Amino acid sequence: MTYRMSCEQLHGLTIRELSAMFKTARKAVITTRPCTAEHAEAVAAMRRIAKVIAYKDAQMRAFVPAPRRIRAPRIRPPKPGL
Repeated sequence: MTYRMSCEQLHGLTIRELSAMFKTARKAVITTRPCTAEHAEAVAAMRRIAKVIAYKDAQMRAFVPAPRRIRAPRIRPPKPGL
């Protein structure tokens, strides 16, 4: 299922859904034997999903600014002699 999805279809999913798909693809990579068609398909799916997750994460970071520390106003002590 995850192997047959195109990049356009993957872009329509949320990061949470993509993370779950990445997890299942990773399990498929671990359970299949290397140098087989199934293993290569699982690795390719994992790469596609990782690229989409990275793109969405970068896009989210660009649009949501990082929280900044709010500086407290300085209170100057009164000058002596005035």
